[in-house]
Amino acid sequence: MEKRELKVKTLSEVRDYEIPILKETVFDIFGGLPQAFIGISGEAGAGKTQTLMRLMADIAKREPVLVVLTEQSPHRWKAIFKKYDTNHENVRVVFKYYMDQDFIKELSQREERIIVIDSISGAVSEQKARQVAKDLRSLVEWKNKWLVGALQVRKEGVAGGEGVEHMIEVSYEITYFQLKPQNKWLYEKLKPFGYEVGDYVRLIRNTFDKVRGVQNTNLVVVDISKKNGILEFRELGRKEGEVNHE
Repeated sequence: MEKRELKVKTLSEVRDYEIPILKETVFDIFGGLPQAFIGISGEAGAGKTQTLMRLMADIAKREPVLVVLTEQSPHRWKAIFKKYDTNHENVRVVFKYYMDQDFIKELSQREERIIVIDSISGAVSEQKARQVAKDLRSLVEWKNKWLVGALQVRKEGVAGGEGVEHMIEVSYEITYFQLKPQNKWLYEKLKPFGYEVGDYVRLIRNTFDKVRGVQNTNLVVVDISKKNGILEFRELGRKEGEVNHE
């Protein structure tokens, strides 16, 4: 039987999951909409919080941002966020381990246009989830807010659970999808770019709007290369031979 060696790396060799597409402003990335509901989903440790920070670091250079922390302490957020080049005075933080209608009403009266929730998962009881989801949407639709929230993901591209997250229809979703051997079509396409099994890949889904002139609720953008920004478009459920190239 062939002996398999552990793939041991030094810490400096571990891939740094930078988010190059998010170096632009969030408004440029998501079509310059006056408001939007953006979901960032992924498994534990996938990089949801870091993605939020990259977005916020860019925005906070120009305007205030309110960060609602439901699962982690402000001290941990601050410790990680310190490394980002931004105007830290523009980042306001509130710790709230659950969300209800009264709290969302308070959010609607805040001056900050950008509201970040890290995370939405588990912050609401299942009994109140439907109403809270509706109230969160109203922040976007009636109060002209940008709402950006981290969501737990249960399977490819689908946020789910017992809280509010499975009742929210986000305008855009950035999903972290872990590369596994059974995802052969994706693995074969990413292998030449240095991706390995276990790496996380970003899927950007526009759930109701248009992506580069193509309208499809299942359209997914796969960000392949960190160097040259190659993008590949694929519809969920299609076979490998039917993959569309941009």
